Amino acid sequence: MNNTIINYEEKGILAGAFPVIAETLKLKTSIEAGDIIGIDTNGNYGKLDTSTYTEPYAIAYNGATHDSTDVECVSMLTGEILKDFVKLPSGTETATIQKLRKLGIFIK
Repeated sequence: MNNTIINYEEKGILAGAFPVIAETLKLKTSIEAGDIIGIDTNGNYGKLDTSTYTEPYAIAYNGATHDSTDVECVSMLTGEILKDFVKLPSGTETATIQKLRKLGIFIK
């Protein structure tokens, strides 16, 4: 028999009834809860930035510290998420929100 213990932390970050799809992604960078996860041209995931991980893909539900190996991070691929939780990049908030909306992530 294989018993798995899962710890769940209620964060109160959902803003509506739009379905939430979560998936564990392997990241090449450290990340904090609420950071936007980006994808690079090779299909690797990391914290959204302006040079490598330039296309938004998901929102990090939990934090993870990268060392020499990829780190796993529970990531929300869809849903209505409170704006206070999401760490939007300064100067491009509106454009980032519009890109996330196309993915099914609605910032409220």
